[in-house]
Amino acid sequence: TAARFGRLLAQLPPGRSVVATLPRRNAEARAINALIDADDRVRVAELRGPALSPVRGSLADDWFHPNDAGYARIADLFEAPVRAVASGRHGTL
Repeated sequence: TAARFGRLLAQLPPGRSVVATLPRRNAEARAINALIDADDRVRVAELRGPALSPVRGSLADDWFHPNDAGYARIADLFEAPVRAVASGRHGTL
């Protein structure tokens, strides 16, 4: 739940954590994303909206999990925030 995620988020060390937004659009995902948006202590890998679009060619045969190309896209989205944390820069992207 968003409340549980909020408690977990509050325990992360400032400036040393990367979290990803949830690409789903349901109410729970929106509530969790709002918590992430409001927290300036973590770096954010943005997985909402156009970040993962288009999905064509990025999904495995089950049409749910990413394939190699999809995982490569996700890794690209994590690269900048992870590098920022590794270099000691604080804040969000």
